[in-house]
Amino acid sequence: MGFLRNSTRLLRSFALANSNVMIRALFLSTFQLIATEAAFAVVSELELKSERVVLTPDLMQSDPRAALPSAGSTSCGPVAASNALVYLAKKGYPKLLDREGIDSKEQAKLARRLALMMGVNAKRGASPSSLLKALSRYIESRGYPIEFLKYQGREQLSPEFSSRIQKPDLQQIKDSLTERSAVLLLIGWYRYSAKKDEYLSFAQHWVTVVGAGKIEEAGKRAEYLLIHDPAPRSGKLKNSDLVKCELLEHGYFSRYSMRRSSDVNGFYKLSEGLKIKKGADCGILDAAVIMRLK
Repeated sequence: MGFLRNSTRLLRSFALANSNVMIRALFLSTFQLIATEAAFAVVSELELKSERVVLTPDLMQSDPRAALPSAGSTSCGPVAASNALVYLAKKGYPKLLDREGIDSKEQAKLARRLALMMGVNAKRGASPSSLLKALSRYIESRGYPIEFLKYQGREQLSPEFSSRIQKPDLQQIKDSLTERSAVLLLIGWYRYSAKKDEYLSFAQHWVTVVGAGKIEEAGKRAEYLLIHDPAPRSGKLKNSDLVKCELLEHGYFSRYSMRRSSDVNGFYKLSEGLKIKKGADCGILDAAVIMRLK
């Protein structure tokens, strides 16, 4: 029952932060917290205001209407980015879309266009650099100046996009969930060797952030993120995953995992609520992209 009370408390914190749209919440017996345009699953029926959850779509990357490379298997980046752009279009930047009242079919066209701009193909997904460059070009081509477009993570990017923050900052992520901003996360899939206390990365995955908050657990405040995950394993229908963020305090990234930092201390392991990729022991928050329009 502690988990249920805490879940309710966290969702109420979302309600305080997002005050325009009322949603009725329903409890699912699986204890999974799921958000759709009409429902937000929690312990007991309650009312919750969460405009970003409602206005941000959750397109599945393998949706056949998108006709993305390799049936969308490498297209999490453009799909997650399209989720964010649709949200911003509904919050005062309508020219980001070709027309108002966009549906999933039209969003699929947007995702396909972004995939081309990011150089996504059957063998390669969107790198942080290609995603940032494509977002910058696309937004400015639509006539909107960008106030802030920065990357937090271990990869070395050009000064135009680098924040010089190697470890994604949850507080900055939460503070960036404003009407003029959107946040994308890059999750690394890792295999863990307890013997070596080492994490070996073998894939990465982009998702869209739609909320953030804390839950009191055993006298401590645990960090949670609410995400829209474009992977098919997250479901065909709109589904917001409430994911726990656990601060890592020991261990190393394998030297074969590339990028700069080898010490995992200060990075976040994403645990409860995350749909783990087959073959992975865990997900780690590798990077974040924060964009804010003027």
